[in-house]
Amino acid sequence: MKKKKKTKLYLAAFLVLTLLAKYKLDKDLSNLEKEIKVKVEKIEDDYSIIAHRGFSSLEVENTSEAIVLASSKSYVDAIEVDARITKDGKIVISHSKNLYNGFLKITPISSLTFEEATGSTYTFYKFNAPDLLLTKENILIKNRQFKLNGRKYNVIGLPEGISCCKDKILLIDLKFENNIPEFTEEVKRELEGMDTSNLMFQSLDIEGIKYFQAHTGYNCQILIDSKEDFVHMKDFQNIGLRYNLVTYDLVHSLLSQGKNVSIWTINSTTILDDLIDELGDHYNDVSYITSCPDIIVVALKEKNNEKTLTNR
Repeated sequence: MKKKKKTKLYLAAFLVLTLLAKYKLDKDLSNLEKEIKVKVEKIEDDYSIIAHRGFSSLEVENTSEAIVLASSKSYVDAIEVDARITKDGKIVISHSKNLYNGFLKITPISSLTFEEATGSTYTFYKFNAPDLLLTKENILIKNRQFKLNGRKYNVIGLPEGISCCKDKILLIDLKFENNIPEFTEEVKRELEGMDTSNLMFQSLDIEGIKYFQAHTGYNCQILIDSKEDFVHMKDFQNIGLRYNLVTYDLVHSLLSQGKNVSIWTINSTTILDDLIDELGDHYNDVSYITSCPDIIVVALKEKNNEKTLTNR
């Protein structure tokens, strides 16, 4: 009996300590959110920030809410979204090729018409791997992303996505699926008669984005995911580099050629710290693609302040 009683006491103590730890964590994260909100309002437009899938750490990615929120922030220069083709050849804004109608109930976008895809409500699920270096900012980022799970949202079409963007540059990531010519023609059709001066298109599909650039004349960016793709950078004015490929020499060479460089996807302050150290004096010459534009721009500003103090 004494052993059972002792076990219950241990379990009760563990539960109390867990609840206290959660309370402290929630309070610390709430205070950090407030601190970032105050700091970010004081930041001038010193950095080039691209909101990844809209402001996708606070709203469901690629939704009108995420795009509108990003477009309302003065420190956001551009907004990135993803585009896919429905069964009837129309464009919808979505990163995933599948939509969740409920828990584990999956529907491929390619099996839906445009009306079916945009006329239903879906549930957002996404679980990211934990950051191994748990700074308070990284914990906040993961907490934001986790809280989005289970949220209901609606899929939108390309024209609506463009209208939500207001005066920001809209960077559209084309998700080709063995449909490069058809996708290209549909983009041209949907954009006919529209002002496309604030639009840019990109893709990880090298052949796809080359074809698209050659057949549209729109402003395009190649996404570089491996060193084997470096050879294709000569064909593009705008280069998007995965962060783990970045070196000072590479970025210096690209900038010396007059190219524009974006780095993706920066959703960790530890990754940002390493990246800034690698970039050296070029850290302010590139664009940062991030789902957490407020956290990243504050971290950039604070890193800049540190550099200024060190150089005095």
